[in-house]
Amino acid sequence: MLNHYRNQDWSEAIALLDKLSTFGHLPVYDIYSTRIDKFAANPPPKDWDGVFTYESK
Repeated sequence: MLNHYRNQDWSEAIALLDKLSTFGHLPVYDIYSTRIDKFAANPPPKDWDGVFTYESK
């Protein structure tokens, strides 16, 4: 999932995240799901290094 996330392959990342959730839910899945939704709507630049920067507290 992380490789797809870092390569901006949002649909595959979310599919694998959903698959991971079938083995048990972890709070980090919600974090990545929210980030994927945000990036799918507003993609980062092509040279994005995979780092998420919070915009508020």
